Amino acid sequence: MPEETISEDLNTDTTTETAQEEERHVPLSTLKDERAKRQALAAELAELKAAQEAAAQKRAEEQGEFQALYEKAAPELETLRAEVDGYRTRETARIEALTASNAERVDALPETMKALAPPGLEPDALSNWLSLAEKQSAASQQRPAGTQTHGGTKASTIPPELLERVTAEAAKHKKSPEWWWKIVRSQSPYKD
Repeated sequence: MPEETISEDLNTDTTTETAQEEERHVPLSTLKDERAKRQALAAELAELKAAQEAAAQKRAEEQGEFQALYEKAAPELETLRAEVDGYRTRETARIEALTASNAERVDALPETMKALAPPGLEPDALSNWLSLAEKQSAASQQRPAGTQTHGGTKASTIPPELLERVTAEAAKHKKSPEWWWKIVRSQSPYKD
């Protein structure tokens, strides 16, 4: 019979029953600690949710203010955009007209002046340059034939109104009137 007793002991597992009994008996202090931790976490979660809701409410209020400001400024913005578009249209038309005018003015210049035109100028700057070039071209065309300029507008021939005086002065010094006129011109500039 002893064999039967041994086999019964082998089939019975006492450790499982003991472990289950130990799990059922958790100390009260551990339960209280866990409960306090859960309550603290729940309170913290509630605070975070309240803070998020407050932030969302504040953002909504600010968004509402921004929306009101936007709605107030939108008509003025549209007016300004329309005004700027009008200015752009007028400026584009002005530049196109000025460019066409500049092209005509360049074609009207003598070939020697055309060669002096600086490349790549903006239409306004080219218009200013053309004004100066046209003045210079007109001045060179108005100069009497047989006159020459030397850094100024000195005539190389004796002006008729001064011919008598220059001839008299030249005779005093026993020189030709042309020589005397050359001396006079070198000391005091004579302008046409």
